[in-house]
Amino acid sequence: MKLEVFEKIITLIKEHNDRSFKLAEMGVDLINYDDSYAAVITLLLRAYYGKDGEDWISWYLYEKESFSGEILQAWDKDGNEICYDIPSLWKCVEELRCADDFVEYELPEPKEVDENFIINLMGGFFNGKS
Repeated sequence: MKLEVFEKIITLIKEHNDRSFKLAEMGVDLINYDDSYAAVITLLLRAYYGKDGEDWISWYLYEKESFSGEILQAWDKDGNEICYDIPSLWKCVEELRCADDFVEYELPEPKEVDENFIINLMGGFFNGKS
């Protein structure tokens, strides 16, 4: 992906998140609306950059700067700071995507439901044990 396109994507996601946060501060809760949007974005990023690449992008967007204003840092195995701005984030995830050991993302297998768990849970609920 070209850096210019990547920058635009990250900037738009960040702007959307900032607007949603400001609305939440005013008492407008959009979490149910934003969840499906976030799931689509995550899936698209994982499809292109793999799970590790998407993890770095999510870290940059949601964890690098805390609500208190603390700025977290990340380093590569050689001690060089990485993911400190959008171009360095792009360089990191592009290197992951182009690596010989890149693993293309696959959807997780649906989990089987343990019937005993549900029976015990519901039985406890109806018997006043929950």
